[in-house]
Amino acid sequence: MFRSNKLDEMIRNEWFCHHQATIETAPLRDGRSSITVLDWSRPDSCMYAVRYVFSGSTLFVTGDLGSAVFKLTELASLSSLAHYNISYFHEKLACCDSGDMGIDFDSETACASIKNTLSTLLEGEEESDAALEDLIKRLCLAAEGCQTKIGWSHELVRFTDELSTLDSDWYEWLPCCGDTYSCRLVAYLTGLKMANAQLNGAKTDLTRAAG
Repeated sequence: MFRSNKLDEMIRNEWFCHHQATIETAPLRDGRSSITVLDWSRPDSCMYAVRYVFSGSTLFVTGDLGSAVFKLTELASLSSLAHYNISYFHEKLACCDSGDMGIDFDSETACASIKNTLSTLLEGEEESDAALEDLIKRLCLAAEGCQTKIGWSHELVRFTDELSTLDSDWYEWLPCCGDTYSCRLVAYLTGLKMANAQLNGAKTDLTRAAG
């Protein structure tokens, strides 16, 4: 799965550049467990504001970037989640209000994958270079006209017969060839990492001041 470093930089430098983290933990009625709420937002605006709620092994996310639920195999905490990579974080996504399950479609990624995979699959085959180039061109044009994974799947229907003569397993890779982690998913994880670093930096400053 692909994730753009430029997307991460954009989120850090544009969306979250003025965000501040506040965190609070409160005991639950059973007296044995607690819930932690992390607010990640600008002091003067709710734009791109995110609230993270850590409860048991579940992370709830709400705010300006939508809602999502992550089910973990460990106690949900800022310190642990801040060290997740995007792939593992995505695996823990149980549901989200956008319906995309953390996946976006990117036409450039799709086109690069199409060129590489089809060229490799047909290496040494009798299929003419001209026919292959024509198919790749038409698939890339179709990808450029799509904005969602569902749209891409619909576009592929008209290529079914042609693709099946080249690769009987095309349906295992081609529908997913443009998959990228969604902007929201990357933002959720980036927010956790930035908030953790900010709060730890504040603790370090207080320790130094006390010393």
